[in-house]
Parts: sequence; structure tokens; C-alpha cells
Amino acid sequence: MKRILIPLFAILVVAVSCKSEAKKATAFNNQLANINREIAAKGQALQPIMRDAMASKDFSKLVKPVNELSDYIDAKLPEVTALENVGGSEKFKTAFIDFLKYEKEMMATVDPFTKMNENTAQEELEAAVQTMIKKADEESLLLTKLKAVQQEYAAKHGFKIEKLD
Repeated sequence: MKRILIPLFAILVVAVSCKSEAKKATAFNNQLANINREIAAKGQALQPIMRDAMASKDFSKLVKPVNELSDYIDAKLPEVTALENVGGSEKFKTAFIDFLKYEKEMMATVDPFTKMNENTAQEELEAAVQTMIKKADEESLLLTKLKAVQQEYAAKHGFKIEKLD
């Protein structure tokens, strides 16, 4: 009887530990996904404000949302960097940190608009728009890489990634 219980107990411990690891991995993924969702939501909210500012040449309404998004990214970068890796999350974490660094660089291209006003030369405005567009073009490649690494991490730990529209 003892010969049967010891291997059975060992199998149970391995199964429980695997489930625990999967839960930790899912929680790690969700933590990063929630940060990404918050950045996306703040970015989406900024778009109509940016359009209105360009049309009216009143850029003062950009200051608060741009600063809030920049501050959020600035706070999350060291937070994510300090996260303990969970179940081989190194590649996923590194890709996410790269994404946050990109977002910080992207915000640096948006910040000049907060200093503009009705006296800003059209050439300066157009140059800032072109700089922002050029930087924005890099996002899809970075997101593709991040999604691939996230999918790999999810597959390794047996959970699925939600598709967001």
C-alpha cells in the first residue's frame, strides 16, 4: 500500500504544482495585458482630442491627457522591469518592456503638440505630424512580435489569449 501511495502522492504534487504554475503564468500575462489595455484606451481617448486640437489650433486640451499617458508609461516601465519572471516569461517580459520603451518614444513625438498654439507655424506643425506618423508606423511590427511571444507563452502554459476588437 505504501508503495502505491508514494508515487500517487508524487504525481499529485506535480499536478498541483503545474496548475499553480499555470495560474501564475496566466496572472503574469493578465497583468501585462491590463497595462496594454490601459495604454490603448488612453491612446484611443487622445485621438479625437488631437484631431480637435489640429483643427482649432488650440493645443491646450492635449496637455492633461498627454501627460497622463506619459506618466502612466513612465510608471509602468520600472514596474514591469522589476516583475519576477514566471515560468519562462523572459522573452515575453523583454518584448513587453520593448513595447513600453517604444510607447515612451511615441509619446515624445506627441509632446511637442502640447507646446503649440495658434501662433505655431504650419511648417512646424506639419513636421511634428510627420515625425509622429513615422514613429507610429513602427508600432505594428512591434505589436506583431509581442503577440507572437505572448502566444508562445500562453501555449506553453495552457491558456488562450483573448481576441480584442
